[in-house]
Amino acid sequence: MRGGFSRSVLATSDEASARWRDAFITTCLERDIPQLGPRIPSTTLRRFWTMLAHRQGALLNASDLARALAVDGKTVAAYIDLTVDLLLLRRLPPLHANVGKRLTRSPKVYLGDSGRVHALLRLDTLEDVLSHPVAGASFEGHVIETLIRASPPRTQASFYHTAAGAKIDPVLDMPGGRRWVIEISRLRSGDQAPEDWKRDVISPSMTSNRPGLSSSMTARNARGRVRALKRSVWPN
Repeated sequence: MRGGFSRSVLATSDEASARWRDAFITTCLERDIPQLGPRIPSTTLRRFWTMLAHRQGALLNASDLARALAVDGKTVAAYIDLTVDLLLLRRLPPLHANVGKRLTRSPKVYLGDSGRVHALLRLDTLEDVLSHPVAGASFEGHVIETLIRASPPRTQASFYHTAAGAKIDPVLDMPGGRRWVIEISRLRSGDQAPEDWKRDVISPSMTSNRPGLSSSMTARNARGRVRALKRSVWPN
């Protein structure tokens, strides 16, 4: 709920943590970014970041963002590039694979630190987060960021979405031809995760005659569940 910054995590209360994250966002918008050169009003950037927080983990639609901000698409692209360059936004590209299916081409975007997402949306307690529609996407973004940071150097992260709705987030292509295919879902207590995605999402043309599913693991947080499957497949 508090994100990954140590001063936010170790704060004496949820209120103190929220104040620190608010101050961090204000410092970035009003001091750090202007010092790097771009002359963008802090109120405009805050609106932009808040819109991204509402769209956490969604496919990037620059046209919608441009209309909401009353700017053109090139300006939104510049805002996104700036935030990515500052390591404040994760732009996850789609997986390009020859699987005989129509794949999504737009990237997905995540405001890397979940605590910053919650601060922008004024979600100061665990109850606030769990009752908000962004809870699942925020949890997904936190897990993806953790996995990417724990991966070996030169690991390439992507996601798999088909036009029919099958999806896997993220896909991690590691050195040596190893590929980890992971699905992250936040389920309420008593819910059952769908099992047919393993058949629908991983096309036979993405695999070989080598051993398939090598291990599975389940992790739980307070009111959510991560279902992660590790699968070794050979690069196309």
